[in-house]
This record gives sequence, structure tokens and C-alpha cells, in this order.
Amino acid sequence: MKRLFISLSLLTGITLSAQEAHNHMWCTQHTQIEKWLEENPDKVEQYNRSRQELIEFRDDFRASNDSRARGVVLTIPIVFHIVHDYGPSNISDAQIYDQLAILNRDFRLQNSDANSVNAAFLGMPADIEVEFALATKKPNGQCFNGITRTASEYTSGTESQRVNAVVSQHGNFPGDEYLNVFVITDAGQPGAAGYTYRPSFFGDQMSAGIHLAHDYIGSIGTGTAQRSRALTHEIGHWLDLAHPWGSSNNPGLASNCSTDDGISDTPNTIGWTTCNLNGTSCSSLDNVENYMEYSYCTKMFTPGQKTDMRAALNSGTGGRNNLWTAQNLAATGADGSNPYCAAEFEVNRNYTCVGGTVEFSDLSYNTVSNWTWNTTGGTPDDANAQNPIVTYNTPGLHPVTLTSGDGGSSDSEFKNNFIHVFPTTPGTFPHTEDFEGYTSLPTSGIVSGFDGHPYGWEIYNGVGSSGSKSIKFNAFACPYDQLEREFVSYPIDLSGATAGPIEISFKVVYKERDGMVGAEKLFVYFSDDCGETWTLGRQWFDTQLNQGTVNFAYNPTSAGEYVMHSHTIPDNFKVSNFLYKFVWKNTGGNNIFIDDINIAYEGTAALEEKELDGLSVYPNPFNDQVTIKTQSTLSDAKIQIFDARGKLVQSLKKDIIDNLVINTSDFAQGLYILEIRNGDFSKSFRIVK
Repeated sequence: MKRLFISLSLLTGITLSAQEAHNHMWCTQHTQIEKWLEENPDKVEQYNRSRQELIEFRDDFRASNDSRARGVVLTIPIVFHIVHDYGPSNISDAQIYDQLAILNRDFRLQNSDANSVNAAFLGMPADIEVEFALATKKPNGQCFNGITRTASEYTSGTESQRVNAVVSQHGNFPGDEYLNVFVITDAGQPGAAGYTYRPSFFGDQMSAGIHLAHDYIGSIGTGTAQRSRALTHEIGHWLDLAHPWGSSNNPGLASNCSTDDGISDTPNTIGWTTCNLNGTSCSSLDNVENYMEYSYCTKMFTPGQKTDMRAALNSGTGGRNNLWTAQNLAATGADGSNPYCAAEFEVNRNYTCVGGTVEFSDLSYNTVSNWTWNTTGGTPDDANAQNPIVTYNTPGLHPVTLTSGDGGSSDSEFKNNFIHVFPTTPGTFPHTEDFEGYTSLPTSGIVSGFDGHPYGWEIYNGVGSSGSKSIKFNAFACPYDQLEREFVSYPIDLSGATAGPIEISFKVVYKERDGMVGAEKLFVYFSDDCGETWTLGRQWFDTQLNQGTVNFAYNPTSAGEYVMHSHTIPDNFKVSNFLYKFVWKNTGGNNIFIDDINIAYEGTAALEEKELDGLSVYPNPFNDQVTIKTQSTLSDAKIQIFDARGKLVQSLKKDIIDNLVINTSDFAQGLYILEIRNGDFSKSFRIVK
């Protein structure tokens, strides 16, 4: 059963050490407001008038000791809009739930570290009496789990671009009905966690929510305990709090003593980016541990801040006073009813060998009490369990259906060709794959990693290394700069390869995209348990694969463009169900093509590479020089040395006659890849200084 309102009453407080000091700008709220006003000069007067209205309301609220300042817990519907490019910003639901729990802990004074504030402030930390609950209804009434996901190249774009991307896929979420939190790759300025807007006339707009980098969300996944209170800080702004030093993003300026936040119980300060608990920047002890500071040890709001936030929630300016009404809570599904509405699920992997297992995880929402799984071709350990383990004994592509419900209503989720079970008979050694027998991916033997995403490996029918076909990743057209897609082989029996060391070789066509040098990576992984676990064999940076730079989508025009690369397969992978996979990390670059994948004894994986047999590099580790030794003359060989990050540190063309000595006296200590290319073929060595 899903819990969409999360409390942290049982969670321990966050403990941070002085070693975790940071140099970042938590938010850019004031800068963002200035930018907005510059871009909307026709709205400046209206903005200023609405801000003045709120200030007057707040001052009356303070002076009258309004009963609405305390005693009633207000619930705010919250929605997290994850705007991602399939990279790290596509954080898990669990990370969102963790952040929600932290918010409710901080705003309800359930954080145990509040008991360890500076002695001068003991007894002052305030329970704001505000709670946050994930909305479970969209504005059109459609049920959801309070989290939207939008694949967009604008995760690092402008505010309007990402908001429009979300609206186009999920609809408009008015800012006076939902607290909208946009989870993004970055907030537009180096070191900035995010920003929001203080209440004003445009508070009913969806964009007037909070925009926060994914690694400042929660304490798990891409988040950390140190950064997990950034959203607490931003919601303080959203509820009309300024920084303790005043309305700027620049703490630490001596002149800040002439300004403050206008709240009597937050001492005047110039602001802090470190946790100096004895700081007296403006002649009195500073409240360094206040959530609205930039210090890394924040743990409290003051009673005065509580009054001002409650004033913002009761004022009509910005629409905050509508959010917590019973009518709005019911309309947004944040009233605790959490009705069931949809079936959904995921798996730990969507391929396995015959006799292998797949773990299913129910993601249905919201309140779920029963499940029925139809796993054609597989046998679940319990077809009515929430999270069954399914054993597959039938090769092929298999559909899955989950029907879930709450006893009164139900829904079904069907995914066709979802589970890929490899053939019963594994491939033989030596192994060769030239893709000539395939028309599309996935097939009965190969998994493409497409998995429903708009971009992935595909069969290319044009020019191959040996024939007309290869596999292609259409990177040039892919707008998602952090997309990693995999191509997985069928099982291969390597248990009989006992005569010597073996290697995998393959041929590549790749030309860098102008302006994207050094951004892409190709990985090859090995598995000895049919894909349950993977070990990285080698990675190639695009500088190591590059055959030139172009500014258009490149496709090969001749078989001779395919360049061979190889890597040794460790002996422990000589098993009966060996798998390999290629993973291409796209960062906005060009297309890549792979063909003629071979697994054979070293030196025989491709007959054409024999001319590079007999090569050796010594000493290894090396100091001031490296020697390349060959048993035969290599004419006009290209030698390149890359550091561990893929940066080219030395390149030369030489005839290698017996021995070639390379001066490496100016190399820093570390790992390097020395690659020798002769014609269309290459061989690489790992060397260490």
C-alpha cells in the first residue's frame, strides 16, 4: 500500500560534520525575481502593488496576534515534476518520498537535531504547523501519484521551456491549487541549487513554484543529507521569508548589517556559508542554524518566521490561502483519501536465460489491496503477490499484465513483448555476429535496449563492415544529452575455450560532432551469470574512437571505414552462459555504428589483425619512456596515448621497426591507454606511471 502523506516522526536527525562545508549558492531567488521584472517591465507596477498588499496584510497579522498564526495544522498539496533527459535528473519515486518526509519533519519540528541548536536558541525552534501531502488528482480529475515525469532536452533549459514541456504532457497545474516543484538538472547558474518566487499577483501560475536541481532533492539517490534541506529553504521563500541578511543572494558582505529580513527574532547578520556557531557578524550572536541561512547545519525556523509564513498562507496575495482549504484538498486528492486509480509495475531486468528469474515491483497507486499477475511464459511464485518473483522456462518475447485494485475498483496494465527469454541453446565459441540476419531489434536472440524509449540501438541497413548491416545508435538526432542505451548479446558458451586467453573484437564507425569533442563514451560489459550482474571490461572515449569531425549526421559510405577495437576477456568469464553488452553514453554527439563482433582466442579474433600480432609495450609501470616492440615492420603507424579521462596527451605517426621509444618524462602519475592503429586495425594497452 502506498503512503502519499509521509511523516518522519520516527526518523533520526541529520548529523553533519565540519568537513562537509560547502561552497555553493543555495538559491538564486532574488536574482531570479530581478530577472523576471526586467523581462516583464509592463508587470512591475502590478508586482510591486501586490507585494505591498501582502506586506500590509502581514504587518496587521503580526500586530493583531491573529489566531490563525497557530493552533491549526495546514496541509499543502505538492506535486514533483521531474524534467529529465534520461540522465541522473530522472530520480526515483523513493527519492521523492524521502524528500517529502524531510519536509514534514522540518516543518513540524520533528527533527531531533533541533534539540542541539546553539544553547542561546534552545526553546526557540518553531513547529510551523504546516504539512505537505502528495496530490493524487490532476486538475482534470485524472488520478496519479503526485509525481510527473517529462523527458525533455529542456531539463537544463529556461524556466518557460521546461514548464511548457510539462504542461504539454501533463496539463497545467495552477499555482494556487498545487505547490509545484520542478526537479531539473541545474538551476541555470553555477553552484545554484534552485530558486522560487515570493507570493505576488502571479502566484496562481504554474511556474511560480520551486525549481530545484535533482541532487538537492532528498537524502538518497542523487541527493545527500547535507543538501536535503534546500527545499525546506526554498519553501521558506515561497512562504515569503527572506534570507536573515535581507533580500540578496550575497551573504558575507559587511554592508549587510544595514539590512535584514524584517523579523525581530532572527538576529541581524551578514549571512553565513559555514557553520560558525559563535558568529557575531553584527554585534549579536547570529542564528547560523536557521533554515534560511546558507550554512550547512541548518535545523530551525523561529516563531517570528512561523508568523510570517502563516500570514502568507492566509493572504489572498499569491493564492496561498486557497491551497489548504478543504475544497482544494479534496479537488487535488491531498485530503488523505488516496483513492485507487491505476495499475503500474517495473522489473529489475527485462531479459533472462531459460530457468532465470525476474523480480516484479508493483507501482500501482494510490491505495492498493489486491494484485493479479498474468506472466505468459513465466511462473510467478505467487500470482497474487504485490511483488512476485517470476521464473521463465520458455524462450521468446513474453507479454505481462498486472490487474490491481482496492477491492472496489480495478485497473490493468499490459506490456507487450516485455520479457525477453534467451534461446535454450547458447551460441558457440568462437563467436561471430555480423547482424546480416536481422531486420529489427529486439529479436529472439538479441536485446536492443530500446525498452520503449524513443532512442536506442537499431539495425542499420546501408553499409556494414562485411555486408550491408550493422547496429546504429542514432545519437545525432537524439535530444537527450544523458541517455545511456545498451545492446545485449544472447548467451554464449565459452566454457570450452581452454586453449588460451580470449578477446572480444568489433569494428566501429564514429566521427565526432563538431563542438562535442570528448563527450561520448562506449562501454563493453561482461556477465558470467546471464546478465544478473555485470562487470565493466573497458570504456572508450570518443577521442579514442574518432575518425574525424563533422557537423552533420554521419553514416558510413564504405566498408573500409570500420575500424577494429579489441579487449581481453578475463578467464573467469569462460562460462556456459556468458553475455556481453555495449553501452553508448550519448551527450549530444554523433551516430555510432558497430559491426563484426567476434570472440576468439587472442590474435585470431580477426585474421586481418594479424599484422598487429607480436606487439608489446614495456616497461609497465613506466617512468620516463615507453618502448613499443614489434616482430615485423609497421609502416606509418598512428600511436595515441590517452589519460584516464580520455584526453589525448600524445599523438604521433611513425614507422615501427623493431623498437620505438616514446618520451614520457612529462607524464603525470596515473593510468593511460596507449593505442596503435595501422590502417583499419588497432590494438590498445593499459599502462601505468
